[in-house]
Amino acid sequence: MTDEATKQKAMGTVAELYGIDSIVVDLKEQKITVVGEMDPVALTKKLRKLGSAEIITYGPAK
Repeated sequence: MTDEATKQKAMGTVAELYGIDSIVVDLKEQKITVVGEMDPVALTKKLRKLGSAEIITYGPAK
């Protein structure tokens, strides 16, 4: 993610999934933080259509 248009596409892609509570995009670190009860594999598959994607952490809220 290098620009605002890519950020908006990524947020739109993530927002389509059921169970999302919040989405935070950090362009500098090229990270998307997603909070909610969703399938992380489905999320990663959708984001990989836009570019590289990987799950960094997954688990219950702290």
